[in-house]
Amino acid sequence: MTPPGLAELVSSLRAFVQEEGIQPDPAYIQWNSGLYAVLDCVYSSQVRYALIVLPLLQQRFPAATGLKDTLELTFSAFLDSVGRDPTPERLEAYAANTLRTRHKIAGRLKVEVAYDVCRFFVE
Repeated sequence: MTPPGLAELVSSLRAFVQEEGIQPDPAYIQWNSGLYAVLDCVYSSQVRYALIVLPLLQQRFPAATGLKDTLELTFSAFLDSVGRDPTPERLEAYAANTLRTRHKIAGRLKVEVAYDVCRFFVE
């Protein structure tokens, strides 16, 4: 079975939102890329959103990596930025030097969790 394409998925999601009468919160931040949505999801756990996540995604991450929140930004770009099959030391360095946060979730660096999610979507 062939998985549905992007246009078909977007169309299906739009139809569902319309049929269910879902009204998005106008204050909700809508990221353009799936990568930024993943980073938002992972990094927002157990932190103060305005103090940690927004500065990370609106300033530090794009400035440090050049990966801007655009529709064309891919999960692979993040994997390449961190390094394919990174060592624990590489993840630690990326967290500390690039993202400038070493926050953890379930005992793992959040950058490692985000990396695994991106790798899942790429594969």
